[in-house]
Amino acid sequence: MVTPDRDLLIDHFESRAREAPDWAFLRFVGETPGEDVELTYGAADLQASDYARALLTAGAQRGDRVGLLMRNSPDWLLWYFACQKIGVGLCALNPDLLEQELSDLIQRGALAILIAAPELYPMARLLKDAVPTVRILGVELGDEVESVAALAGVDAGQALSRDSDIRPTDTLSVVFTSGTTSARSKGVIEPIGSIVRGVRAYQTQLRFTQQDLLMLVTPLFHAAALNWGVTLAVLAGATIVLAPRFSASRFWAQAARGGCTVLWTMGAVVQILLLQAPSAAERAALARLRLVFGVGAGARHHQARERWQVELVDGYGSSETPGTLTDSSCFEQPDPFPCVGRPVAGVELRIVDPESGAECAPRQRGEIVARFGQGFGGYLGDAQATREAVRDGWFHTGDLAYVDDDGRFYFVDRLKDIIRRGGENLSAREIEQAIARHPAVAEATVVPKPHPVLGEVVAAFVVPRDSSVAPSLPELRSFCAAHLPAFKWPEALQVVAMDDLPRTPTGRVRKFMLKQRLRAEAGLPT
Repeated sequence: MVTPDRDLLIDHFESRAREAPDWAFLRFVGETPGEDVELTYGAADLQASDYARALLTAGAQRGDRVGLLMRNSPDWLLWYFACQKIGVGLCALNPDLLEQELSDLIQRGALAILIAAPELYPMARLLKDAVPTVRILGVELGDEVESVAALAGVDAGQALSRDSDIRPTDTLSVVFTSGTTSARSKGVIEPIGSIVRGVRAYQTQLRFTQQDLLMLVTPLFHAAALNWGVTLAVLAGATIVLAPRFSASRFWAQAARGGCTVLWTMGAVVQILLLQAPSAAERAALARLRLVFGVGAGARHHQARERWQVELVDGYGSSETPGTLTDSSCFEQPDPFPCVGRPVAGVELRIVDPESGAECAPRQRGEIVARFGQGFGGYLGDAQATREAVRDGWFHTGDLAYVDDDGRFYFVDRLKDIIRRGGENLSAREIEQAIARHPAVAEATVVPKPHPVLGEVVAAFVVPRDSSVAPSLPELRSFCAAHLPAFKWPEALQVVAMDDLPRTPTGRVRKFMLKQRLRAEAGLPT
């Protein structure tokens, strides 16, 4: 059994493997039934043990960080727990980023080892050229890629217990999120103990047990899937149902094959599913589904309950900290802004004045701050960003909100200059810099535009150098392809004159006014 003073996520994983080795740890539901894979806790522990041995043979030591370049797959999770066995922090990389972005993350993370999926070997080789010091490991032997089987050694196939020196303050993972004050992503360090403490309250409030099957369709390099979803399932000794990616046309068939009881996802996924026509596969999956957790899905509560007859839960949180969890009373509030619930046990949130830091009165708008130490352990290799975000023991989220007399939080807007597109946090400055490279563009300003499915999309206000040759949206998107991955391209464009942009006395664009204009055009409160 796991003792309270050694409450590490890997302890729960290994304990489950010893006590219930035949219990299903993972049901991977592929794009077709022939691609489905099921792993028990016992089998997963043995495979993770071999991966841990391979890392040790490759030179990994407790306290090191390794990168994982892989899309959702059984191996993703096996490597995650392999790293925990030896006290290595896993840096979760987005495989859809460009080579330059990935090489920057590898260098900033000081990664000595990069684990690559076979289909991403070509990118891994390019990264090796860019960062010669990194060592490439893969689950299959490829050109210039070291075979894990060869590195596992003579003890392959035997369970390896985790390093006894690992402590709750050690790094569990590093999740890279888009920058808010610069174009560079920040590496959010997740200590093992903080994640376990924060997510345990969700387990209690959601009545989550080992009988549940939690389905994940969003990328594992996202905090919501990895830090919340995976942790919740393993703490309960439950089963993870994992899809390679979200597909509206395949989702319900995959959910039915996986037998999921809980869907853990983003609001955009909930909205897309509600737009689909009812099907036999949907009815089959709903026979077991009891709960949907969708970040930002609260506005669709009534629609989801009416169609699916399941409980819908919303909440507030970030890569840096766990946060609130809604209850049914939140969805009935008359406020124009979404209620995201009360803080879960063990999480302390406040609303403070962004300028003075003084705590705000009920219904007074201010910034959400979280007690530091409840969530992340700072930003990887960026002490200045950590100092800016953490002041007097509180993490400043950059999010504008208010709290009512009953302790419910209401999210209003983001102080940070980010755009949240379907769960991705996009840096406006990064996109502006890419657009500004276009030879016909004199100035570019990027703000979020409300979207009924994705939540927000990228809207660009462009001042052309010559009004007669202003770029079109298709032309601008094509130009951005050389500088940005597709999910960061602008999806709305307004060509404006220099004097048409609202500005401060010092010439800076008043972005909040552009945001209000777009919200008003969408019929939303400003």
